[in-house]
Amino acid sequence: MPDTPPPGGGIGVKIAPVTIIVVAVVLALAAYVASIVLSGPDRDPATTAPLWTPIPSEPATEPATESEAGLYDDPTSTPTSDAERAFVVALSNAAARGDDLGTLDDGRDICGVGDADPPAVNDLVTAFHDDFAKPSAEMMELSIRHLCPKYVPLLVKGKRGFADGSYTIGDDIKPGTYRTNKRITDCYWERSTPGGSIIANNFISNAPAGVTVTVRSGEGFTSKNCGNWMPV
Repeated sequence: MPDTPPPGGGIGVKIAPVTIIVVAVVLALAAYVASIVLSGPDRDPATTAPLWTPIPSEPATEPATESEAGLYDDPTSTPTSDAERAFVVALSNAAARGDDLGTLDDGRDICGVGDADPPAVNDLVTAFHDDFAKPSAEMMELSIRHLCPKYVPLLVKGKRGFADGSYTIGDDIKPGTYRTNKRITDCYWERSTPGGSIIANNFISNAPAGVTVTVRSGEGFTSKNCGNWMPV
């Protein structure tokens, strides 16, 4: 028996049930994939695989601690003993009151560490009796007392001596007997009363063994081109 055409005169198309099932599955998969793409990183990571691998960001850099950065830019300036640490504290205290005396390496140089020359009495005398060298004098004393105490006797001697200049005995220098500490040439010295009258004086053109002078409290004493005077 012939097929009956559908109403309206059109041609009928038969679709197998299997085909319908396949199309439905394809559409469902397409919808699922679309939902994943559209949801992006907000999808549930427990049920879906990532669509891309995130690029890890650089970890934040924490500032170095004091122990990591070190207390000094130059490793050679780091204190290596209790004496050096005490010296650095003394320098810090001086800096706090406005006196920038120097560094740990400067103190080592004063003490003759490495290739440096050890302290000399002439340098100490000049430092302690030259008004322009007062910070240097304090630096020398701190260095010797903290870093090289074996030179303390030399320090004491240097502080008791004096250089060329005009002084009042008892105020500027102690009464006593003093001697130039090296050969002198063209040296002039003068003792005077409190009123300025000359008590004794001398001009020495050449004294290979130096010159000795005794001065008393209240007197004036003037030295020109004689170098440093040291207590006898």
